[in-house]
Amino acid sequence: MKTPKDWVLVTGASSGIGAASVDALIGGGFGVFAGVRRDVDSKALVTAHGPRVVPVRLDVRKDRDVLGLVARLRRSLRARRLHGLVNAAGIAFAAPLEWTSPADLSLLFEVNVTGAFRVTRAVLPRLRADRGRIVNVSSGAGQVTAPGTAAYSASKFALESLSDGLRLELASAGVHVSVIEPGAVATPLWERLEAQMARVEREAPAASRAAWKIPWANVRGVLAEARALATPAPAVARLVVEALTAEVPRARYSATPKAELLAALAMDDAERDRQTLLDWGLTPRES
Repeated sequence: MKTPKDWVLVTGASSGIGAASVDALIGGGFGVFAGVRRDVDSKALVTAHGPRVVPVRLDVRKDRDVLGLVARLRRSLRARRLHGLVNAAGIAFAAPLEWTSPADLSLLFEVNVTGAFRVTRAVLPRLRADRGRIVNVSSGAGQVTAPGTAAYSASKFALESLSDGLRLELASAGVHVSVIEPGAVATPLWERLEAQMARVEREAPAASRAAWKIPWANVRGVLAEARALATPAPAVARLVVEALTAEVPRARYSATPKAELLAALAMDDAERDRQTLLDWGLTPRES
């Protein structure tokens, strides 16, 4: 099998959008450096894709792993081209802000924001030299904030801002930067999210749990409905490939219909709050 000339680095490649992106990219003729955290995931990728995938031990929170990644890219690429970077590593989180600990918030930002920044900054010299592309996997939650998921939205808003800055700063270098904004996606993330929601509810002070009993049930109901209607990960991966291969890539790609999102963005704050509270079954207390 001929070794691909163009390669893409994908973080969070063991599951979800990252894994689907690996499949789609290899199907499109690319070689893939697949960032994973476990040996079992490395073996599974090699079994599935052979020499077109090179697993790399990568926890985006660890400088040591990122330095090792850069060294691996240097050894493996040689005359080949780093066509792109896909920052797909990320975690979800759902809880009222008063149930969210500083440690929870720090972890969200360390993975979803600082992790993407850390990897991008490390490989940017090679991307600049190869006129490669950057694709950051954000979320519709990076455009509109909903109750119960504000901490997660904050991390995605931050990723959107970093992406906008990179797009502007790297334009003169010919390095395109795109953001993928999926809504709910069918991935193993949901099982981890359910466990996390049960944990924060269990750890919340009794008085706060009582105050949130009905609203939290509504929030969980909305999330359960979203999970039932979730977009398959391969549909999102197709947008990742499009962002990496389009002659003129867009700044943002949405994996779900944008009419509701755009309508929400067009509202003023008071109107948007009123509509959001209605949609989520939350009624403000009368003053």
